[in-house]
Amino acid sequence: MHKLAGSAGMIGCHALGDRARQIENSLRACPVLESLDAELRGLDRYAQDTVTALTQYKARYVDPL
Repeated sequence: MHKLAGSAGMIGCHALGDRARQIENSLRACPVLESLDAELRGLDRYAQDTVTALTQYKARYVDPL
């Protein structure tokens, strides 16, 4: 989670980075596995949104070149 949070921040995916950081902090504070599934589903949604945004950016700004 720590690496994901940092990498996401470096490429401007702040929501993904923030969510990864929240999950990292949750795991440190309360290592209850039942909550991990919900946290990972939330992270997956952010990751999917990020992939969609990057794909749209590429189609609009990179591919036309």
